[in-house]
Amino acid sequence: MPTACVLITLASILSSLAITYFISIQLGRPPGFVSLLIAIVAPSVIAPIFSYSLLSTIKKLALAERKLHKLSTIDDLTQVYNRRHILELAEAERVKALQQGYPLSLALLDIDLFKKVNDIHGHAAGDKVLQQFAALCQRHCRGIDHFARYGGDEFIIVMPKAGPEHAREFVSRLRQIIANSAVSINDVNIFSTVSIGVATLEASENLEALLLRTDRALFQAKYKGKNTVACAAD
Repeated sequence: MPTACVLITLASILSSLAITYFISIQLGRPPGFVSLLIAIVAPSVIAPIFSYSLLSTIKKLALAERKLHKLSTIDDLTQVYNRRHILELAEAERVKALQQGYPLSLALLDIDLFKKVNDIHGHAAGDKVLQQFAALCQRHCRGIDHFARYGGDEFIIVMPKAGPEHAREFVSRLRQIIANSAVSINDVNIFSTVSIGVATLEASENLEALLLRTDRALFQAKYKGKNTVACAAD
């Protein structure tokens, strides 16, 4: 029996005995054997049932809360952070970086010509490409990085303690890894490339401005011909 059940049972028995004794005194006679027996047996039977039901309800509520938290923070298809949650994390990292004086970089990644994958191989294949792309990126991020699906075929990496050179070097390696990785669908290997824009937080810069510079860098990467990296500082 769980500890909580035992405690509830003991508390119920003691309360029942106290009530039985009080009622007996009010009636002008001490409690008899039968009264005391009922005071002990009744809560011994009822309390475990009640406490089990209570614990079961608490567990169900905790499970529902965890599911709700997951729905509010995780992208259902790729199982990485969603846009809303990554923006919260990015803002928290921005504040921390400015307070503690270390660099913070963002990278926006856009899968090149992703629409063609859907058009040629179907949306199920497109979903698989997104899932494996997300898993690949997540696997190569550092432990302190935050990775998320930003929307559609666009993803974002929040990189604390990464200056412009470190960020560029990392995403350049990642771009090459992605280009060399295939998704196998119905015995067909689908290769994808990615365009990446990178920007590093400037003094007193807000998140909106940092995201805008990162997005412009991504546009430059795609303008250069895709499958490349562009930095806001370039």
